[in-house]
Amino acid sequence: MFNLQHCAKLALKKYSGSEIHRAYYVKHYMMGAGPLLFHEPVHGVDVGTINVFINMLQKLID
Repeated sequence: MFNLQHCAKLALKKYSGSEIHRAYYVKHYMMGAGPLLFHEPVHGVDVGTINVFINMLQKLID
């Protein structure tokens, strides 16, 4: 769902900017806390990360 399989064994400092955003999405998704607030969640990221964010929101709605 988050398309981070290829960098599972890498250190976080070696992730690209978009991959770091996805890692934070995973963190918040897995926490399952109450309402989520993201400040400019798709600013400066690639199209794949935007799609991942939209899919995550759809999963949270369901």
